[in-house]
Amino acid sequence: MAKTNTVKGKTIFDLLSCLFDKKTKWNDLSDVDQKQFSPYMINRFISMDPDYIETVNYLQQYTLTGMRPKDVYNLYLDLLPKKKFWAKYIKSKSEEDSKISKRLIEFLSQQEQWSTSETYDNLSFIFESANGTQILKDYLRMYGISEAEAIKVYGIPKK
Repeated sequence: MAKTNTVKGKTIFDLLSCLFDKKTKWNDLSDVDQKQFSPYMINRFISMDPDYIETVNYLQQYTLTGMRPKDVYNLYLDLLPKKKFWAKYIKSKSEEDSKISKRLIEFLSQQEQWSTSETYDNLSFIFESANGTQILKDYLRMYGISEAEAIKVYGIPKK
């Protein structure tokens, strides 16, 4: 079986480095790198830096709709300063990171026929309300679950 030579292009971090500290011209990028350049991903990563978030937010309306990748690259090449770029990646808060009990999510998903994601969103909304904890305790009581069990097993705060 013959080996195929696949050319690996630059990663998103390499492309950011080309825009910031190396100041590499578009024509100096390989064809593979040019095809891999994604205005969406570049916007996403540059916007992780608080210094650039407003600029990226404003430019997004142009860079994601009417501009070719080459033009987006050249815009950022001219706009961004020559410096090392590093921004902490901000990930969305996942359901695993939450303090909402998985057992409570499973119980409500089953009772209300909601997806796990819907249940998580609904519980987040309920917990943000002033009397959300009491509403959940009352709801669980309808299913024969005592307040003590709601606190211990389902992780409802005592409030």
